[in-house]
Amino acid sequence: MPKEKKPQDNVLQTKPNNSVIRFIINSEKNIFEIGFFSAVDTKKAKQNKYKKTTIVRNQDNTKIELSAEIIASAVDHLPSISDQDKWFALMALVSEEKKKVGIISNPFVFSTYELLKKIGLTDAGRNYEDVKKWLLRMNETSIRSSGAVYLVEENGEKKRQYGTRAFHTFSTIYIKGDILEDGTVQEENGVEFSEWQLKNINSDKSFLQVDLEEYLKVKNIITKALIPVLQNWFYPDMVRELGYFEKRYDAFCSFLNITQYRCLSKIKEKLKPSFDELVSLKHLRAWDISNNTNDDGYKIIFYLGEKYINIDKFTKNVTPPTQKEVSERLLLKTEPGKQNQANQPTTLLREQERIIFELTQNFQVEKQKAIELATTNYEESKRQIEAFKYRHDVKLANKAGWIIEAIKSGYSVPDSYIEAKRKEQSEIDKKSWQAKIDNCLFCDQDGWLHIINSDKKPLLRKCNHTQDLINSLISNGIIIEKLKNT
Repeated sequence: MPKEKKPQDNVLQTKPNNSVIRFIINSEKNIFEIGFFSAVDTKKAKQNKYKKTTIVRNQDNTKIELSAEIIASAVDHLPSISDQDKWFALMALVSEEKKKVGIISNPFVFSTYELLKKIGLTDAGRNYEDVKKWLLRMNETSIRSSGAVYLVEENGEKKRQYGTRAFHTFSTIYIKGDILEDGTVQEENGVEFSEWQLKNINSDKSFLQVDLEEYLKVKNIITKALIPVLQNWFYPDMVRELGYFEKRYDAFCSFLNITQYRCLSKIKEKLKPSFDELVSLKHLRAWDISNNTNDDGYKIIFYLGEKYINIDKFTKNVTPPTQKEVSERLLLKTEPGKQNQANQPTTLLREQERIIFELTQNFQVEKQKAIELATTNYEESKRQIEAFKYRHDVKLANKAGWIIEAIKSGYSVPDSYIEAKRKEQSEIDKKSWQAKIDNCLFCDQDGWLHIINSDKKPLLRKCNHTQDLINSLISNGIIIEKLKNT
């Protein structure tokens, strides 16, 4: 591990010629899903002590509402975008280490110099002090989760943490220069990731990808905040098929912890520089801000950008609209009487046709209205239809009116429905994991690799059934005992 250089001065500065190597880093994505980093102005950071975000997650096309509270310590503020910069620098170091050895373990040791170098900062004294404050802030900030935080289990299943629980990103931190209990001096920085962080970092199921060089060139704070979270918002299959994603403006402000304005012209004035920058970087193809359907506030429409076509997990079912199609949609939004025409595709997917059939036959919804619901609000339509059979206490005089309002307003669904979907997904995950074990040539029937390390000691470790893991172990001189015939 390189030794830290001696600070030269007390001025925060960047290198004149940024020498950061262009590469894609993998970052644990859970903290971005809950809005851990706030896009507040630096001048207002000290007043940024608490925020609560409501998260709508889609699980097997089922919408589940969860919440997360981010709470600062009494003497500090919530993590900001400059803290996010350092997080990505740490994830860059983690990515490099994981590529070498195949797995990350606690504690993860690094030097301040290495961290600063990743984000193009000099070894100035103030930068060193900022890293120390960042470690303390990340360690002391609490995440109070009501079902929002999950970890990936060893069998590949995502285990959601239901109920109210408190979490941290780091369970313990070690700062260079600190005096330890035995009287020795801490030689390097180090962190012990919390259990949920460590499991997610070591999995292949809970990460997002960030082009670090591109990220560091971004000018606007909101742009930086959105680069990681847009991947989550665009991820669901239905969003990618439609080519756009909608977010209520008030929920958007709450998620980023930014000032909410009432006037549409002011909203556009504040957000336009960041959104336009995302368009120039091809994270967005276009954007729009308009009234909600019920005229209750505003909504932001993000159109899927070309950037995500080049990310492996986005290649399936990605059909982003062309620039011409986006322009036509935005134009139609401004022309009275053409709103419905703009939102309804000329061809329907098979799943949408099934939803239309359910709405017209079982709920007596007029066909044109059913088509509108199935094409503009497919996931919520599917959720409410599936959940209806679990609503044993509902007596309806107007079945059509009730289901339309349930879809538009996103009525909460019965706990029995959520539990049934949870069990269904668990069974799917278990079958998928068992299929990977059955098809793997190296692990035993329980998913364990039998290996012999460089000290000739036999060991067991969980297999993730990827060739990358096998290659990594072999390149580090570890012998793998084949248990299955090729």
